[in-house]
Amino acid sequence: MTIPEPRYCDNCQASLHGDFCHQCGQEKKSYIRNLSGVITEFFGEFSNWDTRVWRTLFPLWFRPGYLSRRYVSGHRVPYVPPLRLYLFTSILAFLTFTQLTPPDIVTIERAQVAPELAANAQLQSLLENPQLAINRFFRLAPQVMFILLPSFALLLKLLYLRSGHYYTEHLILALHSHSFVLQMLVFYLTTATLGELLGILWLGTGLSWLGTLILCWIPAYLLLSQKRFYRQRWGKTLLKFSITAALYTLLLLTAFVGVVLFSVFSA
Repeated sequence: MTIPEPRYCDNCQASLHGDFCHQCGQEKKSYIRNLSGVITEFFGEFSNWDTRVWRTLFPLWFRPGYLSRRYVSGHRVPYVPPLRLYLFTSILAFLTFTQLTPPDIVTIERAQVAPELAANAQLQSLLENPQLAINRFFRLAPQVMFILLPSFALLLKLLYLRSGHYYTEHLILALHSHSFVLQMLVFYLTTATLGELLGILWLGTGLSWLGTLILCWIPAYLLLSQKRFYRQRWGKTLLKFSITAALYTLLLLTAFVGVVLFSVFSA
C-alpha cells in the first residue's frame, strides 16, 4: 500500500488534511499554470456565473417572492447573492438611465430664472447643456437609493413585527424588490426608446403595449412578493402593502427632489 506524501500549506506551512488549510483557510491550489489551464478555468467560472445569473433572473422577473423565500430557507448556492445582484443591477440601471433619458426632460427657460440666479455660471452652463444636470443626478441617485433601501426593510420589519422574521430577512426581500424594479424600469425605458428610434407604426404600438404591461407588472409583482413571502391573508397584505408603498414613495420623492435641486443649483 502506497503512503501518500504529506502536503503542506503554501502560506503557513501547516500540515494539510484536505484541500483547505485548517490554520489559515487557504486552498491548496496553484494559480501558476499553462495557458490552456487558465482558459479552461476561465470558461468554467464564466459558465458557472452564467448559470447562476439565469437561475436568478427568471424567478426574479416572473416569480414574486420566490428568490427571497429560497434564500432565507438556505438555498443560496444556485443564485446570485441579493446584495451582489442589487449592486450590479444598480450600476447597469443608472448607466442606462443616463444614456437613454432625453435631455429635454430638464426644461429651464432663461425667462423663468431669477436674475440673481441667472448670474450663476454653473446654472448658465446647465441652461446650455441640460445633460450636465442629468449626469449629475444619475451619479447621485444610486447612492441615495442605496442609503434609503434599508429604510424599506425597516418599514417591513415594523409592519410585520410579529411575523418572526429577522431584519436581515426583510432586507433580502428589499434587495430583491429593488433589483426587480430597477430592471423593469430599464426594460420600460428601452422599449420607449426603441419605439421612437425605429419609427415603425405597428412595432411602436407593440412596444408601447409592452411598456404599459411592464409598468402594470411592477406594483402587482411587489404586492405578490409581500403576499408570498409573509404568507398572510389578503386583507392584511393589501393594508400593509398600501402603507409601505405610500410611506416609501413619499420618502423616495422627498429624497429625489432634493437630489434634483442639488443637481441643478449646486455650484
